[in-house]
Amino acid sequence: MGSRRLRTEKSRSNQAELLGEIAKALGQAFGARERNAQGNYQPDPVADRFPTTFERPKNKNSSSSSTNGMRVLLLMGLVEDWWREASAGDMALSTYESYRNTARKLGQFLKHDDAARISNEDVIRFKDWRITNGVSPRTVKGNDIAGLRTVFGWGVSNKRLAMNPAVGVTVAGTKRPRMRDRGFSDEEARKLLIQASR
Repeated sequence: MGSRRLRTEKSRSNQAELLGEIAKALGQAFGARERNAQGNYQPDPVADRFPTTFERPKNKNSSSSSTNGMRVLLLMGLVEDWWREASAGDMALSTYESYRNTARKLGQFLKHDDAARISNEDVIRFKDWRITNGVSPRTVKGNDIAGLRTVFGWGVSNKRLAMNPAVGVTVAGTKRPRMRDRGFSDEEARKLLIQASR
């Protein structure tokens, strides 16, 4: 009877501790969302409290790994799977190398390689970090975001991912300058003819 009471008291104590940790985590999550809403996409200062949940597979060409019975889709493996299919077409090797380098940098930035855990906010933070570190907005848009959008989009189309976290991510100030038509306007042609006839 006494041991049952001890177990019940310990269980209540564990429940109270768990509820306290849940409340703490929710507060931190709401704080992170509020910072994002204010335009602050700096890495979460308390994210290191979570353990790394993936292991790299022994076969580096495999796109997934098993951890505690759960399948983890590795970002670099996703790039390799996309390339296996894309290389059968006329995709340039330099495009693959660019996309692979971007995926590697994204994984280093996020400190994990689990493609399914990558959110739209993660891609935005990565974009901002790249630009802040001196990479031109045109390069970030044309190489980084385009590459991630392509690879993640392939993953969605092939039922590897539920959503494409790079969709909707834009880079300001990267529109090409609008070029005028090659020919002269009627008014310009008239002026040229007048000048030539003098």
